[in-house]
Amino acid sequence: MSDYAVKMNLEKYTEVCFYIENPKVMAVAEKMEELCQDAYMNGYNWEAFFNCYLAQNAPELLEDMHTDPEAGMYVAYYDLTPENEAKADKFNELIHSWWRSRNCSMILCGNTPGTLNGINAG
Repeated sequence: MSDYAVKMNLEKYTEVCFYIENPKVMAVAEKMEELCQDAYMNGYNWEAFFNCYLAQNAPELLEDMHTDPEAGMYVAYYDLTPENEAKADKFNELIHSWWRSRNCSMILCGNTPGTLNGINAG
């Protein structure tokens, strides 16, 4: 289990918690802000970021998704059903695969895989 994204089931929901104050996440957010000062990556901007990526690459994950962006965390959650649990698993895996591949910056909308202007999740 990572310290920046966790999928968990609650009584009525399955959710993915993305901890934006994690040092790994903060490092990427700081690079993004260097490129564009409007890219202050609080929970609301991570929500926009993920919505853009998912709309282009995995729109099925947006179906039935609810979000709760905060200052230090972004939470995506679904009603707890087997189908929605699979969506949460897939979203959580997407987040982890970005960091494992060291290419999390590629999720900026409209860009191809690889690092973007020197942003690297390492």
